[in-house]
Amino acid sequence: MKGLLKNNKWLVAIIVMTIVVLVLTFGGINIALALTDTGKSAAIKAGNGAELWNSATNSFNGTVLNDLKQKLFNKQNPLTYIENKYDREEYELTGSKIVTAKTINAQVGKPEEGMIVKLGGQDWMVTSLTTTNDGKDDVVLTLYLANPDTTEKVQYWKEYSTESTNPNYKYGKKGENMYGSSILREHLLTSAKWSMFSRGYFANNFLVQPTKIQYQHTQSAVGRWSDGYNWYWSNDALDTFTEANGGQWHEYLYYGGQTPYKATDVHNDNSGNPQRYDAWGEDYIWIPSMTEVGGNNDYMKERSVWKISPTQKQFWDGTSTDVNNRTWLRSGDSGNYSYAYVLCASGVHHDATVTYSLGVRPALHLNLTSAVLSTAGDTGSTAPVNDSIMPKAESGYDFAYIDEEGIRQGYAKNGYIHGVKAPTNVTTNVLGNIQPNTTISAFVNSLKNDKTKIKIYKKNGAPVYDGAASGSTPSTTQYIGTGYRIDLYNGSTKVDTAQISVLGDIDGNGMINAIDITMINKIAIGETKLSDLDLEFKLASLIDNKGIVTVVDSCILTECMFGTININRYF
Repeated sequence: MKGLLKNNKWLVAIIVMTIVVLVLTFGGINIALALTDTGKSAAIKAGNGAELWNSATNSFNGTVLNDLKQKLFNKQNPLTYIENKYDREEYELTGSKIVTAKTINAQVGKPEEGMIVKLGGQDWMVTSLTTTNDGKDDVVLTLYLANPDTTEKVQYWKEYSTESTNPNYKYGKKGENMYGSSILREHLLTSAKWSMFSRGYFANNFLVQPTKIQYQHTQSAVGRWSDGYNWYWSNDALDTFTEANGGQWHEYLYYGGQTPYKATDVHNDNSGNPQRYDAWGEDYIWIPSMTEVGGNNDYMKERSVWKISPTQKQFWDGTSTDVNNRTWLRSGDSGNYSYAYVLCASGVHHDATVTYSLGVRPALHLNLTSAVLSTAGDTGSTAPVNDSIMPKAESGYDFAYIDEEGIRQGYAKNGYIHGVKAPTNVTTNVLGNIQPNTTISAFVNSLKNDKTKIKIYKKNGAPVYDGAASGSTPSTTQYIGTGYRIDLYNGSTKVDTAQISVLGDIDGNGMINAIDITMINKIAIGETKLSDLDLEFKLASLIDNKGIVTVVDSCILTECMFGTININRYF
């Protein structure tokens, strides 16, 4: 045996070397995987990871957009979903209705990993849903880069001063950890890598600036810590922040006694250009703050704005040492102007000298309302019409509702669109602005939807048209009337439904006749209560549209029946 080993010492050496190589190789792979796999590989991916935006055609991928919308809202009206699901505690803190990552992650079935959207060739993590504060109530999806680029490192500031008046902290002067004047911000706004998100067609049309997001005006650590350090990160907000201490800032910030920034503070950037503290509020791409992301231990771990999970905070940027594997946050250090906060690969936070070159992990607000509206005219197989009833523009049809004053209103003139953005009080979809004597055939042909996906029923449930049935054709003689129902299918799944309302057609036969006049008179004199009618019949009765039904409505209907006026004057 000894002779065998001696004579084959080279064989033994080769075997040993092979084992070492295998251990190192596979061990290295395992180590790398342990570092790189932060769990995001298991995240739900919108459209199975396909790109959301086609930069060649300047258009959205309808399939991915539909899938994103479906996974986020599960057929619910987005505004209603936000109204029902917003975080009440966050509303108390910032006055903003935000659906946090914690809720979204549960909705998509991935409590820790959450949801990923591919945009501009990169993976972005879904952090929250909210609406704009500009009166339009556009639905906004906030995205945070899932992992920083492994090759990109950027300084926060080129250099910091050695000015100091307090020996308890090191160096720095006001302005050097102010994000508005930082190299970091300048890089996002000028680098070719981020140009799609900082300027141009996509940014101008489909991204929302922080100034239009309520929480970014008021966010801070106030009320989020159990240990009382409420003055931390008051500079995370766009607006000048005041605390309930005589209505003023705290005299001291933890240590150092430095004066916090005000929204109007101006400091020169590294190129000598003056920049306001709140200048980043006009940017389309920006670096998030400690208040938004949260940190570890008591540092808003569970009470940040977004409430992203520990897994979502983690990342991999190509290095193996956590202390060197860091990305900048927007928050300046609370007591030292030569430091700003960073997020480490493990998901914990630290501070770092502003002269360091660290990773870049930006965020942006995607306007979902604008995105879906931009695809509304597309009748191809990937368009949103696959999951929403959508009339052609030339039809004049519009979804309708009754406002708080009892007035009949249309979606279009009030900035709503069915399946994207609807009034919060709407529980029944009603399609109106349909002329009397409109045949089933004319109605069906006035929709963008595939005919084979449509089914129509009378008020009593009797089938009128089934597009999926072999040889089925819509009637050219039967009229569509108030109370009819249209269902839209995707395969065997019903994805949308709406009631029909034909103005002036109270009896539901699709025409205006003496019976309708009789019925409208009964409503006018109180024999029939308007409040007892289904929504589509209420809408059909509000002809003069004054919030109540009177003899004026009866007179108008009589004129319409005799053809002296057209009902569309009252649409």
